[in-house]
Amino acid sequence: MNVRARGVAPVELKWGVTITPKSKYGTRRSGQDFTIRGIEGKEEIEGAPVAQELIIPLSFSFDSPGRHTFTLANLSDAIGNNVNPSLPQHTLKHSHQIVDTDFSHVRTFDVLSRPSAAFEKCQPGKDIQLLKGKEGHSEIIVKAESYDEQDGWGAHISFVPDETSKPVLTGVAGVMGKVAGKVASAIDKATAPAPWSKFFPAASGSSKISIPVTEAGTYTLTRVAGDLCQGVVRSPEVCRVVEVPLPRAEVEVQRIHECSGDVGIHTIFTMDGTPPFRIHYTTTDRKA
Repeated sequence: MNVRARGVAPVELKWGVTITPKSKYGTRRSGQDFTIRGIEGKEEIEGAPVAQELIIPLSFSFDSPGRHTFTLANLSDAIGNNVNPSLPQHTLKHSHQIVDTDFSHVRTFDVLSRPSAAFEKCQPGKDIQLLKGKEGHSEIIVKAESYDEQDGWGAHISFVPDETSKPVLTGVAGVMGKVAGKVASAIDKATAPAPWSKFFPAASGSSKISIPVTEAGTYTLTRVAGDLCQGVVRSPEVCRVVEVPLPRAEVEVQRIHECSGDVGIHTIFTMDGTPPFRIHYTTTDRKA
């Protein structure tokens, strides 16, 4: 940011900045004043004092989000002239008056905050479970720790599927075995999920992005970004999704009998899966 000035060098410039931070719980303004002394012209002029056109660069770091208002307070030169830039200067000669409407003693900048986000409920060792046969039943959530409503935010997600286990072909040898293996490999490639990378925008005013999960694998939050500002990826940035196999039960039935005949059955269920289990069965009484 530059200041255009005119005066007899060296000149002195006083300026200030007021910062109004963004906060959901109110705003607390802060300000700073600066003075730049000994501003020389581009060339030395001997003899009578002569006013020069000066371009004065101002350096300031936009570290905090909010509204930054820069104000020129006073300009003085080597022969004692003092000018308040906020007041109209009627004493300037016509040839020296600034008519460009882009020039002003006040400049305002809206500094946006950078978004930051991480996966929610995805901790190491605590995988998201995907029920087999229940497509879209599970979901992963990206939660923003901070974002600017003026800029919005979104998440770039990459997915790498789990490697499918190759089927074991037993009892097949020779040419038939090779053919069967190639067919099985081709089927696996055709049906296996492919890696992908997608961008998921957040709804306006929402701090969460819900992503339906249809495949087991590793989901990685690679980038967080707004419309204008690049964001920060927080931890955890990796979410593992594992497929839970369908429950399976094996039934073993033993008759209970006395000397007079059968009086009942003894049934043993051997179950695989995640407890607790629920078994539905029916009984049929067949009378002669």
